[in-house]
Amino acid sequence: SPIRRLCDLVIHHQIKDFLNKRNPQFSKEELSKISEQATKKEQLADDGEKEVDYKYKQIFMQDKLGEEYKAIIKDLNSTGLIVELYKYPITGIVPIDRLGRENYEFYSSSMILIGTRSREVFKLAQKIDVKLIKLGNPIIFDIVR
Repeated sequence: SPIRRLCDLVIHHQIKDFLNKRNPQFSKEELSKISEQATKKEQLADDGEKEVDYKYKQIFMQDKLGEEYKAIIKDLNSTGLIVELYKYPITGIVPIDRLGRENYEFYSSSMILIGTRSREVFKLAQKIDVKLIKLGNPIIFDIVR
């Protein structure tokens, strides 16, 4: 396959020099600078890709406000649930204040949220029903009971 990235090109030259028993073209200092620059550019490209992906997901979902979906809890913390829809590769949050009119305690050791009155439990990989209520950063869902 063609060499597309700076890192691939540098490694290609390093291997070629080694196999041909030549002195390396790049010093350790140059390799360090090259790797730093390549890492920065890779992170910039990843950030741009994520931003474009997020914008397209918002555009796709804008006519779906109020619709209900099956979702799975991908992550959770003391502020709410991070869910992903089954129907579309869309991730969003269910803020803790959307879970009901009670307090929830987060147990990080077991990754669960438990309602203090109802004892309702939310845990990783749990299937729930959600409703799309707001497009923004992040996308907000409400829990459907």
